[in-house]
Amino acid sequence: MRSPTLLKSSLIFFLFFPFLCSALPNLSIEPENPIAGEPISLHYVGCEPPFPHVDSGDLFYTEQTDNLIQFVGFFTFSPPICSNPITHTYDLGAFEAGDYSLEVYLLLANLNLPINLDTRPPNETLPIVIAAPPKPVPTFNKSGLLLLILFLLTHTLLYKRKSK
Repeated sequence: MRSPTLLKSSLIFFLFFPFLCSALPNLSIEPENPIAGEPISLHYVGCEPPFPHVDSGDLFYTEQTDNLIQFVGFFTFSPPICSNPITHTYDLGAFEAGDYSLEVYLLLANLNLPINLDTRPPNETLPIVIAAPPKPVPTFNKSGLLLLILFLLTHTLLYKRKSK
C-alpha cells in the first residue's frame, strides 16, 4: 500500500504541472554578447509549437524602428500538459553597434494581418547591447621594423667590440 504522503505529493505535482509550464516561454538572445555585424538569433523554449501564419505562411516577422526591434512569432495553442518543451531558434539578422530593445510578441497563427502592435503589450522585452567590433592591435609597420633591425645591428656590433 502506498503512503498517503506520496499520493498527496503526486496529486499536487500533477495538478500544478501545467501551471509550472505556463512560466514558459523562455526567451534569450544568442550570442549573449553580440558584436556589430554578427548574426543574432532569438532562442525560444516553450510549450506552444511554432506554426506558420495561416495567410502569409511565415513563422515570424520583424519590424525595426530606430533602436526598437519588434519580433512577431506565430504559434498554435499550447498542450494542456507540457512535458516536452519545444525549442526553436529565429534568425533576427545582423545589426550595427548600439543599445537595442527587442519586443517579443507571441500570437496565434490565425490572427488577421497586418497586426497593429501599438494596441498590444509585448509578451517580453529584451535589452540587446551590440558592441562595436574590436579594433585590430597595432603592429610594427615598415619604419618600425627598420628601426628594430637598426637597433639589433647596433647592439650586436657594440657587443662584439666589448667582448674583444
